[in-house]
Amino acid sequence: MKSLVKYHLMVMSLASLTLLGCGKGFQIGSSLDQQTNHSNAGSGTPEGPCITDCGGPTIEEERAAAKAELQATISGSAFDGAMSVDLDWITKSLVIIVPLPGIDPLMEVLEGNVPGLSDAFYTFKRDATGNWRYEVHIPLNKVLGPVDPAESKKLPNGDALPGVPGGELPEVAFSVKGSKNNWSIFLYAGSDAAAVFIPTPFFNPTLQLTFPLRNSEKTRTVGYFSTIPKKGTANPPPVNQSGGFYVSVAIPADLARWIDDLR
Repeated sequence: MKSLVKYHLMVMSLASLTLLGCGKGFQIGSSLDQQTNHSNAGSGTPEGPCITDCGGPTIEEERAAAKAELQATISGSAFDGAMSVDLDWITKSLVIIVPLPGIDPLMEVLEGNVPGLSDAFYTFKRDATGNWRYEVHIPLNKVLGPVDPAESKKLPNGDALPGVPGGELPEVAFSVKGSKNNWSIFLYAGSDAAAVFIPTPFFNPTLQLTFPLRNSEKTRTVGYFSTIPKKGTANPPPVNQSGGFYVSVAIPADLARWIDDLR
């Protein structure tokens, strides 16, 4: 008899649970769906946009991190620690800085736009030590974009561009008027690389010396600072034989893709 009672109680309990399950089934499903949707919305999945805390870095943080990876100083020489490569997110440009040791450019115009290269601009300025430097902003779309080999050129003296894969890049050449001498500027950009050469016909560096440009953590070498000696015996030499100062940048492939995604 007791067994029969237990059997009836079990049947009744199961029936009650089944009815409860049927009555609440849709509501339970809806509740789970809502929890899933809220979770997805917070993580930025396709089911919902990332609105508040997405659990990852912001684009500003990503850009700051990319800038730190590319920003580089000269390692060695009298300019050890001098900034030579930077990333300007405001103008979305690569910044190359060429030190001009012991040279006063005596410029009539200290800044201006680069002819033939839209949105590029330059300035001559003094650093903290009083030495002059040339600073140029080259748009990232010119640096990261593809190049036409037919437009690529070497240094004015015919040598390959030091520190640049292939030794050639598309060139933009122009001059800047000084009170005593006109300055010729040669810019090169494309295929994740860029370079600047400033001939100094009135000053011969004598030897070709090359120093790496490394980021602050010393984990990447992103380019080189070089002195270029003159060719020939003419004094002063023509521009195509002149020595001068040169900076090259070759952005590592992974960093180039990262910067390209962020611009």
